[in-house]
Amino acid sequence: DRTHSLIIRGVNKSDDRIMLEIVGVEVSLRERRRDVRVKLSRQLPIALMHRDKVIEADIVDISCTGIGVKFPDDGVLLLHNEKVNLQFLLGNELMKGEESVVCWAQEINGEYRVGIQYKPKTIRRETVYRFIFVQEQAIIGRLRKLERPSWMKDPIELRDPEE
Repeated sequence: DRTHSLIIRGVNKSDDRIMLEIVGVEVSLRERRRDVRVKLSRQLPIALMHRDKVIEADIVDISCTGIGVKFPDDGVLLLHNEKVNLQFLLGNELMKGEESVVCWAQEINGEYRVGIQYKPKTIRRETVYRFIFVQEQAIIGRLRKLERPSWMKDPIELRDPEE
């Protein structure tokens, strides 16, 4: 149903069949966005304009259709479906999103966070895509430098629980 994840365990193996047992069900943390989201290793400053007031914040993650924002000030309160204008620098380009919409707002680990969706065609999608691509390439480069974990070196075998 895409909202839950099943936790399964292999309990029996025969020629071409594997018997699995469901041992738990959890709320899925699967990404439900259409676009890839990248968590930033270094937060980007952003200025939001809401009700004629400028609010300073930090971008913690970004996709081609929206951003995750963290507020350093406890006095900020934005509600679901409120419209904001936003400005931030992505590399050397000034990004401006007019009439962007707050998709969600909540406290996470003691910080007030919101998700903001850009209004279509107000943000240069290709600029954001290039930025995300560079971030992904940096992650891949760091992963290539790591040693392959032992659990990836050996073939996976299911063992009979009665053995």
